Amino acid sequence: MTKMVYRGLKLVIVLLVSAGVLGLTDGRDGQAKGPAILAKCAVCHRPDERGRLSRIAFQRKTPEGWQQTVRRMVRLHGLSISVDEAKAVVKYLSDHQGLAPAEVRPIAYDLERRDIIERIPDEAVRSACVRCHSFARIAAQRRTAEEWRKLKTFHLALFPTLVYQMRQIDWPTVADRAIAYLAEHYPFNTEAWRRWPKTTEIAGRWMIVGHQPGRGDFFGDVDIRSLGNDHFETRQRIVFVDGQRIERTGRAIVYAGFAWRGSSQAPDGPKIKEVLHLSEDGQMLVGRWFQAAHDQIGADVTLYRKTRRPLVLGLSVRSLRAPASRQRVTIYGANFPSTLTSDEIDFGPGVIVHRIENRQSDELSIILDVRADAPDGQRRVRVGEALSHAHLAIYHRIDYITVVPSLGLARLGGIKMPKQHQQFEALAFTNGPDGLPRTSDDVALGPVSAKWSLAEDTTDPNDDDVKFVGTIDQSGLFTPATDGPNPARRKSNNNTGQVWVVATYTPEGAEPPLTARAKLIVTVPRFIEWEIR
Repeated sequence: MTKMVYRGLKLVIVLLVSAGVLGLTDGRDGQAKGPAILAKCAVCHRPDERGRLSRIAFQRKTPEGWQQTVRRMVRLHGLSISVDEAKAVVKYLSDHQGLAPAEVRPIAYDLERRDIIERIPDEAVRSACVRCHSFARIAAQRRTAEEWRKLKTFHLALFPTLVYQMRQIDWPTVADRAIAYLAEHYPFNTEAWRRWPKTTEIAGRWMIVGHQPGRGDFFGDVDIRSLGNDHFETRQRIVFVDGQRIERTGRAIVYAGFAWRGSSQAPDGPKIKEVLHLSEDGQMLVGRWFQAAHDQIGADVTLYRKTRRPLVLGLSVRSLRAPASRQRVTIYGANFPSTLTSDEIDFGPGVIVHRIENRQSDELSIILDVRADAPDGQRRVRVGEALSHAHLAIYHRIDYITVVPSLGLARLGGIKMPKQHQQFEALAFTNGPDGLPRTSDDVALGPVSAKWSLAEDTTDPNDDDVKFVGTIDQSGLFTPATDGPNPARRKSNNNTGQVWVVATYTPEGAEPPLTARAKLIVTVPRFIEWEIR
């Protein structure tokens, strides 16, 4: 009998959907019809007199947030839904109940799979919420005040022991303060979402500039072809500054007119995930590419829409030491005119461009000198009338290096869960006009090829973590050891630990070598992965 009632109710809802009777608010202008969402969701989420589905119609989330919601409905509430239906639901909700670019920008690091130390703006939110998950997971959604209050009830119902687990605080009381903060600062209705147009033309040719830690800078272009319904096909061509060229093909979906989620792959390379966001003016896509199997290995990427105007993306070097003669530098860009002369290329005071040795529409190979009296500092590179995004630093000596990140996190794996690597990079600096290191006027010179090693971060007399936690290669990539108990270790402990990552670099004509270090924590596998792959 129950199954018959359920099926009958579902049939009625589908018929109402087909007739266009029921709708879902988009958070801006009232009704928006969504057959996929209503057919699958309205059985449990009852519509009100305006056709707004309970709970759903009063929240806004990123695509990842809605994907997580759909998975939770399947896991906890028995929702039966196919992969294609789930994709349609997430697409519809992300378009009509999504976030605007300005709302996503502060938490894009989480969507781009960056491990950072978050800044929590409210102490109650830190105590009641961030003990269990990231702040970005909260800030990646918008709710009405009532929906924020229901979120507290949801946690108490689903995790009834949390009151006892957090016995250091009065969790219900602190949660009320956190909810008041969230309702004020992350409301459902915002001007940013009301004004965002949701539709932007993305198909066409775009120019690429990026940096992969441990690998270097790269440049290139991508053809984006529309397949309809915000689905796209891509063909990328990139070249690293060491000369390696890579071509990839891929697919992508754009949510809410700006949130690019794609994947691409070279014939002999790993699958790459792409999380990018379109700028409000529609001229840039900014974000991160990362390996699907190991999201810790990735690249910062910016795409510029290609127009007829000449464009300078970057250089084959980040910095040059003065004095220097007959240095070959490649300028990467687009639409370089065949009539361009060396006199139209300007690297700032103290740099003399002798000639253009090789020219293509997207690359210029030039020969230049850096005079001994060239002043230290960053300067923008000018190439004729081109719009330039390229900078070059001139320096006379490297004063110090740093290691980024200063605090790294890796996770054991290889048996039950995949390993989580950590990529480190050494950056060089010269002291600025004040002559002091690590002050605001220092000049960043870019990455350097350091020698990498591990050292013990001694916390007790018997510390031996460095022998067991893993290894680091000469690109700065740390690979953790295998998870599980290790009989070779004292008390058969696992391979977790805390060590120093040490970079050593000897600048040209300098002694002794420069050193810097970062702390690395190697911990247990990530057994629960809430992000959608």
